[in-house]
Amino acid sequence: MATNEQIAMIPGSVRDTPLVYVDRTPLRCTVDSVLVDNVRAAFEATSHLLKLGHRRVGIITGPLNLLNAADRLGGYRRALRAYEVPVDRELVRRGDNSEDSGYWRGLELLRLADRPTAVLVCNNLMAMGFLGALREFGVACPREISVVGFDDFEWSPYLQPPLTMVRQPAAELGAEAAKAVLTRVRHPGGNGSAKKLQLLTHLVVRGSTAAPNGSARSHPRSGPSR
Repeated sequence: MATNEQIAMIPGSVRDTPLVYVDRTPLRCTVDSVLVDNVRAAFEATSHLLKLGHRRVGIITGPLNLLNAADRLGGYRRALRAYEVPVDRELVRRGDNSEDSGYWRGLELLRLADRPTAVLVCNNLMAMGFLGALREFGVACPREISVVGFDDFEWSPYLQPPLTMVRQPAAELGAEAAKAVLTRVRHPGGNGSAKKLQLLTHLVVRGSTAAPNGSARSHPRSGPSR
């Protein structure tokens, strides 16, 4: 996987060669990109947890100098505001998209005096690391902590518990990226401004999310404020 610095340096390296970012871009992207709507994806994932009754919802983000990570954090915050839940900075942890960072940031959340009852983990490797932290602490998922991950993968249904995941349209991302590159090849003069295409994700609900213990008694399951 390319580092964040390498991703940011790509346009300067390829110069006049047609280039399209897929899935991840720097915060300031000057070339075409094909992404998912990460704000909406994180909003829906966080809203799922809030609808279940969770009010202590943590997040492990990717590097915030990447647009997808920043947008996912933005969607998480937007959902909390919609449900009138204050953002607690202690519950926001920054990872680096590696399994190790999911583990270590997970340990930080689990060591809090008032730890979260649910956590949104913003990529699949970090989700695996976070599950490792839960096992080390002897914390039951979802009875004690619910987990939602990003980037669904083929063995998610076979984990214990099966992981609730945000599924990205991988095939469609690839197809649209190819179209964008071909368009630039065929019309190199074209419109010089960078184009950004966003695709929708799908939340796949499995066994890693449930209502928190006592939530039905202590929190009304209201929808977002209007």
